[in-house]
Amino acid sequence: MQNILVRKTLGIKVTKRVIEASNNFNWEGINFPTPIDKIHIFEKNNPEYGINVLGYNGKEVYPARISKKYAGTTSHKIINLLLITNEDNSHYMWLKNVSRLLTPQASKHHSKRHFCLRCFNHFYFEKSLKKHIELCLNHDACKVEMPVKEDGTPKHVEFKNIQRQMHHPFSIYADMECFPEKLDTCTPNPNQSYTLRYQKHKVSGYDYVIKGFDDNLYQPKYVQYTAKSPDEDISKKCFDSLKVDIKDLCEKVQPKYTKSDKSKRKDRNKFNNATKCYICNGKLGDDKVWDHCHFIGKYRGAAHAKCNLEFQNPKFIPVFFHNLSRYDAYLSTKSLTVVDGKIDCIPKNEENYISFSKEIVIGKYIDEKGKEKNAKREIRFLDSWRFMQYSLLS
Repeated sequence: MQNILVRKTLGIKVTKRVIEASNNFNWEGINFPTPIDKIHIFEKNNPEYGINVLGYNGKEVYPARISKKYAGTTSHKIINLLLITNEDNSHYMWLKNVSRLLTPQASKHHSKRHFCLRCFNHFYFEKSLKKHIELCLNHDACKVEMPVKEDGTPKHVEFKNIQRQMHHPFSIYADMECFPEKLDTCTPNPNQSYTLRYQKHKVSGYDYVIKGFDDNLYQPKYVQYTAKSPDEDISKKCFDSLKVDIKDLCEKVQPKYTKSDKSKRKDRNKFNNATKCYICNGKLGDDKVWDHCHFIGKYRGAAHAKCNLEFQNPKFIPVFFHNLSRYDAYLSTKSLTVVDGKIDCIPKNEENYISFSKEIVIGKYIDEKGKEKNAKREIRFLDSWRFMQYSLLS
């Protein structure tokens, strides 16, 4: 009688192996049919087994109950069931192969996948699933659902910041060198907790290179300096030198807002034959315009009039320090506060910074009201390590 109840309740095909296994189960306190919220009684009576239940709403499968004993990898002690619910009846079915059930709703390709039953993410290799489970077990079981439109088609994220695609006409790459300087200290009290400061890192020199996108427009400039005395503030000296060179750069190189040379037949043919905007990759229509570089007048491509207006030169000059977020930031941020100009930062926490910016005055200009005002340029200090695909140690 009990074996018949197993067949009706758990949906397992009654075979000799299943009958022998069911006789070894402890069914104390289990009522038939068994609701999902009572399955924990079975797991308590049989500590070696766990029950996962997947639901089916007529369109797709979803996680209805995931056992706390589930560890992501296949195991003979984890039983996966599919709960099919009609208007009045419910029925459990044993899932012998979860991948065959879930793969069609996850991908058009029918190759075997390894599924995490907590969030329904799928992987090609069991090794990848194990890495995922280590993080997934810290969260509640759920299924990720992507947003869809009213007609059921998936929504797509569109890139709208056209101006972010513009290459910086100039970039600066810098670095600082330090040496450890010993500190005089007294013997701390061994009966109390303490931090022993025995040395500090002092900047001994710097170097940087200013590089433009076209060497004919601006020849690369390399600057190097080494401390000549222990009293020099090298960090401040570095930023003062950067300020002078950037001011000189802005005076020598200015965007020329003139019409591009359209006499070249090769460029005219490219423009006339263009059917897609080279900026947004959208289809061109009557709003097709000629886009060119405002520094050297070179033809860049055919674009929408709107894209052409938004595709502007960046308003800041990037300065890349390697490991700026951690080590180099401690050496430079204090000196930046001494240099004239507004400073802003994007902190990751109290000690690490993603980037920080400094406004410097590069000249004077007369506004529409006849008043003299300062012409400013933003220098943005960035960590080159954040732009690398791999670590230096990989």
